Amino acid sequence: MTTTDVSTERLDVIEAKLDRLTDQLSVLTNLGMVSELVADVTQLGPDVMASAVDLLDEVDRKGYFRFAGAAVGVADRVVTNFDEHDVELLGDNVVAMLEALREVTQPEMLAFLSRMIDAVHTQQEAVDDESAAPPSLWALARQVRDPDVRRGMGRALNTLRSVAAETGPHPTDRRASAGGRDTIPTSTPSHDEKGDVL
Repeated sequence: MTTTDVSTERLDVIEAKLDRLTDQLSVLTNLGMVSELVADVTQLGPDVMASAVDLLDEVDRKGYFRFAGAAVGVADRVVTNFDEHDVELLGDNVVAMLEALREVTQPEMLAFLSRMIDAVHTQQEAVDDESAAPPSLWALARQVRDPDVRRGMGRALNTLRSVAAETGPHPTDRRASAGGRDTIPTSTPSHDEKGDVL
């Protein structure tokens, strides 16, 4: 073995040791970075915990947790009282329900409902003051003379007429208007020579 071969082998050994030292230094450097990160997080920890506690306290004071608990109770009742078929029916009709909800939430409908609620409250206060005896027919007839009563009756009748028109005629009404068998027969009574009904 020549001196050159020995030198080359020693250089290879030294190079391998340097590689191992470099790897160890990089690991130590990474460990140092991790320890610095842990130190930074440790310093931020109390502030983060304090902020989290303050946030949870505010959420609790606003009632979010109580609301969530009540919502869980409602969901439990829904799951208990409805089955998959009911949910499928709901899915089939949800578009119609949303359209109806959109109609109800229009400003004119909300104003109308508000006036109706006010009228019901006013009437309830009047009911508390009225006597236990029902009004007589003459008292009701006198109320018909009131323009507001007549106006209300007219609006109620118009509403009923609109509801009937939207829902369509009853099947017996169609047969009756067409002269079907469901109509009540009318006949002219026979009279004898004296004019008495036979």
